[in-house]
Amino acid sequence: MVDYIIIGGGISGLSAALHLNRGGKRVLILEATSRIGGRMKTDMVDGFRLDRGFQVYLDAYPEGKQVLDYKALKLKKFTSGAKLFLPDGTIDVFVDPLKHPKYLFSSLGSRVGDLSDKLNLYALSRRLAKSRNRSIFKKENRTTLEVLKEYGFSDDMVNYFLQPFYAGIFLESNLRTSRRMFDFVLKMFKKGSGTIPAMGMEEIPKQIASQLPEGSIKTQVKCVSIDGLTANTKDGTQYKAREGVIIATENPTFLGKSGKLPDKLPAASTTCLYFSSERAPYKEGLIGLFSHEDRIVNNMAVMTNVSKDYAPSGQSLFSLSLRSQNMEKDKIIEAVKQDISPWIPASVTNEWKFIKSYDIEHALPNQAKVSYDLDIKTAKLADGLYVCGDYMLQGSINGALRSGRQLAEHLLTAH
Repeated sequence: MVDYIIIGGGISGLSAALHLNRGGKRVLILEATSRIGGRMKTDMVDGFRLDRGFQVYLDAYPEGKQVLDYKALKLKKFTSGAKLFLPDGTIDVFVDPLKHPKYLFSSLGSRVGDLSDKLNLYALSRRLAKSRNRSIFKKENRTTLEVLKEYGFSDDMVNYFLQPFYAGIFLESNLRTSRRMFDFVLKMFKKGSGTIPAMGMEEIPKQIASQLPEGSIKTQVKCVSIDGLTANTKDGTQYKAREGVIIATENPTFLGKSGKLPDKLPAASTTCLYFSSERAPYKEGLIGLFSHEDRIVNNMAVMTNVSKDYAPSGQSLFSLSLRSQNMEKDKIIEAVKQDISPWIPASVTNEWKFIKSYDIEHALPNQAKVSYDLDIKTAKLADGLYVCGDYMLQGSINGALRSGRQLAEHLLTAH
């Protein structure tokens, strides 16, 4: 018998398991699918590494530094900035010249925003970099869009850079996400970089899982009900815990009368398409942003410009993230190519080979309100029954890791 059973092998469940184990507790993770990782999985398709949805790991995340070996992950950095596909059919770049000096003159001369916008962004990011995270998360939960205007950014700076850039992070175009997340993410970009592990995002949960004792994880075990400290599974097996059961999975249907999950607002969804070609759409390690009105594609990322290991030799792999899932599947590829044709013509896209698309319904929790610390009263559903997940704090890898850690630390103190 173990001390804690954890339902779900995503990032928050793995974090809770690791910190409980470090505190001397025996844990068992029950994962319904064939492998751990939750939303952070990387599929191998014809030699290409496809993350389930375009994802980036910010190497300044404080929680990640406690549990991850960055050197072993071989983190590869995106260039700090963006390639801008502007509504008039032109292409521009906006890059942090302090991190990438070769872009100094092209960024200062970028038509997105004026010099005051660029100085404003630099001053704001510097100020936030010196702020404590807890102070950032004590600010009023107002929308990001409101605060961008109050920060004094011009419409061009918002419409052509900040809005599409953060829409790709928050997975919502109206920027209703709490300003706390905008400030926190901007701080993380100032203090570090957007990265991907060389071999795909799934390397992150795999590395956390590797730190647990052998036998701590059972995959393809679906929990169907919880009775006190016992988890009942689909195949009739019962797993018993001495001290508690932790629910670390989205939308469990097995709670019954055992407890009720905290109320959650509708989650953000996204669709991500992967293509390959012998030549990349562009050469830089930049995220490409589209900002024209009524656009289908929000952003593009050439994964092989950042990590060559994402594709077979001689091939480029790139993802396109859409603004919504409301697309007819038989028409989506042509619609996407048509949408970006002013910048990437048919002579180029005709060479693209479609690999796979992912519709992700629960890609991120709603972040109109976010928190820094876990509310233990909310996390406790009943005696011996607890919950953790990024939706309890903030929708990020950092939030998922922090939720699991803080719950584990509370349980270690309580027992």
